[in-house]
Amino acid sequence: MQIIVIGKSSCARKLADYLAINKENIVFSTVKCNYANYTDILPNNIQEIKDFISANEISLLIVADIEYSNIEWGEILSDTECCVFSPDYFGAKLASNLPFGKKFAYKSGLLTSKFSVFEKFQPFSDYIKTAKFPVVVSPETISDMETSYIAETREKARQKAEFLFETGNKKVFTEEYIHGKEYTVYFLTEGTNRIFLSDTISYFDEVSTNYTNYVSKEAKDKIFNEYIPLFFNSFMEESSDYTGILGLKFIIKRDEIYFSRFKTFISDIDLDIILKTLVNFSDILYKTASGEIFQNENEIEKNNEIVICADKDGEFIAAQSKSMAGALRLMEFEGADINEALEHWRS
Repeated sequence: MQIIVIGKSSCARKLADYLAINKENIVFSTVKCNYANYTDILPNNIQEIKDFISANEISLLIVADIEYSNIEWGEILSDTECCVFSPDYFGAKLASNLPFGKKFAYKSGLLTSKFSVFEKFQPFSDYIKTAKFPVVVSPETISDMETSYIAETREKARQKAEFLFETGNKKVFTEEYIHGKEYTVYFLTEGTNRIFLSDTISYFDEVSTNYTNYVSKEAKDKIFNEYIPLFFNSFMEESSDYTGILGLKFIIKRDEIYFSRFKTFISDIDLDIILKTLVNFSDILYKTASGEIFQNENEIEKNNEIVICADKDGEFIAAQSKSMAGALRLMEFEGADINEALEHWRS
């Protein structure tokens, strides 16, 4: 398969190199890599990338960096044979614009940390005089190159905010820092369909593991049976045609579960771990982008015969619905293992 990875981050580099190791793939990248072929095209140079795709018969374009996902790649490449793996405008805004994402999560019924947005430095400076530290200070819109900063002191917070305003950011976002287990759940989605991809625990966005037994069963049950259905019900009302990866990051502090961030791709610290657990990730991305990964589900949905089942604590549970999404929601409500249910259904 011929693939091009769009991005300049270390995440884009890791992904391109991983895909290039498979000898069946010919991989190009807009960032210099160890194994993938580097193409000296700016990621936002739309016409050059389109010409490159046509000339090299590219089958799959993957947007790894969120700042390049505001381009309508699907529409631009609609007259080519290239499939596009990239979030749509609404999904990208949820993940990159922190106030927008937080407000959407709150409206969806998810518990979030307290946050504020400032358009000038002086109101920010006044605010942190009474703030409880540490606090998180960020540009309103984050990217792979400009992320959140945890300020331990008022002086550090002032310095970061002053720097952000001086470097062209029109707004500064701040929120209370919640110390707890950082738990992220990733899904592959295509329209109203979704499949669990992986979950991880991270620490201060510096180290990550897929050994998620550190998260209690009660916390996972609440996330999968309450929070995730709440989010997807709201999300599908706004973006029912979304195709790609959706990640939800939570902070678990004792008995409280706070929503933290949306992800439209696997984060840099999670990527290595997740890639090691998946077989032929390029095929997964291609089949998601082309709709093939849900082909069986869609064919059966036409006959209104979706039935999935799983074992929960020795008890056999089944759910039937006119859609796969509906059946999955029923299984989530019953507290069954969705991944196990899908494996059982496919077999």
